[in-house]
Amino acid sequence: MSVKSVSVIESYKYAFSKVAQNWLLLFGAWVTIIVISIIGTQVVGGVAMWCARNIPLIGFLFFPVYSIFIFLLQVYLMCGMLRIVLKIYGDEEVSFADLFSGLPYLKVYSVATFLYGLIVSVGLLLLIVPGVIWSIKYVFFHFLVLDKQMQAIDSLKKSSRITDGVKWKLFLFFILMYLFNIAGVCLLFVGLFFTIPMSFLALAYIYHELLNQTDNSQMPA
Repeated sequence: MSVKSVSVIESYKYAFSKVAQNWLLLFGAWVTIIVISIIGTQVVGGVAMWCARNIPLIGFLFFPVYSIFIFLLQVYLMCGMLRIVLKIYGDEEVSFADLFSGLPYLKVYSVATFLYGLIVSVGLLLLIVPGVIWSIKYVFFHFLVLDKQMQAIDSLKKSSRITDGVKWKLFLFFILMYLFNIAGVCLLFVGLFFTIPMSFLALAYIYHELLNQTDNSQMPA
């Protein structure tokens, strides 16, 4: 079996060039995500608080609805953002409208996200280390659902194969990503509009590299 390789430097060099070419689209998409998230949270949260004060029973029942709504809203917007990232990587025609193209993937992506969160949470309860390992092991489910139209369980299984043998290298990548985005925070948060898209594009680069290496290693000689 061939040894997989991960080039963190190459991934960020690639991401920088793509962000430079598509900065207006990516900036607009992130601003839109933030605005929609804030409005959605405030409006639905306001209704929940009003119900809690004036109609306690309905208010009590509304809070689970509020939580589900916020979860689905975030999943929907993330689907759209990752669709943009994947199209940019594939040199496909991409537009702002792609931010709202995640509806066909909403059900599967929501289930996969829930399962991923559950797995990582259980791992964190088991002395933290398993949670870190599993968060890396299954991290590429995001791309697999959107890129390969995989079902939730299949995307987690495939991510496990993709990350096999490179978890330590990916851990270092995510440490760098964390520090990179901390730098964005230090720049009065404005830097996040640059560092977050770059991080997603760098991750997309590594995803495709590892996916190709995994598929090639499984081909008969």
